[in-house]
Amino acid sequence: MIWKHDFFRTEIALLQNEDIKHFTEWFLDSKMPLWFWESKASSSGKYHPDFTKSEGGLVKHCKAVAQMAYELSNNFSFDFPDDTIMRDYVVCASILHDCAKYGTGDKANHKYYSKHDLNGSILVSNSWEEFFHTSCPKEISDPILRHMGQWGTESPKTPIDFVVHLADYVTSRPMLDCPEIVKDYHEVYAELPFL
Repeated sequence: MIWKHDFFRTEIALLQNEDIKHFTEWFLDSKMPLWFWESKASSSGKYHPDFTKSEGGLVKHCKAVAQMAYELSNNFSFDFPDDTIMRDYVVCASILHDCAKYGTGDKANHKYYSKHDLNGSILVSNSWEEFFHTSCPKEISDPILRHMGQWGTESPKTPIDFVVHLADYVTSRPMLDCPEIVKDYHEVYAELPFL
């Protein structure tokens, strides 16, 4: 059976921690708003590369952010005893960072864009609490809150925040091309009966 989270199978395979992996899959399958799966990465057509400007563009963008963040995190010292869990936080936050870009309901509403960083952080935090009955690690919710950098609610403060923000910024540049991400997306899209 194919699930929505299969769009992110390459990125989910980067996760080592089973709890974070299961949460990410569950969130994508049951909490990610329906509009997410069909939306372009940019409603205005600005600030994002061509491969993200068609249907499913936001999915492709989040895949690119997660892969870029993972690569950046491999060259970044987090000053924690276990860098593996820190990389898992980076990848999870990157996959989910735009989960509330156009609101948290199933119908896209562009009026929510200006606070999508805050709304996304709240949605992920509440979902984590629903899934685990514990508070969401700030290493997941804070990078989502701060992923927009100087254009958002809060600027990055921690190394994880900076990795997610930089990955989002770099993958939003118009000159970027990611043919492997597009190929990966279309392979899953062809198998899915619900989109």
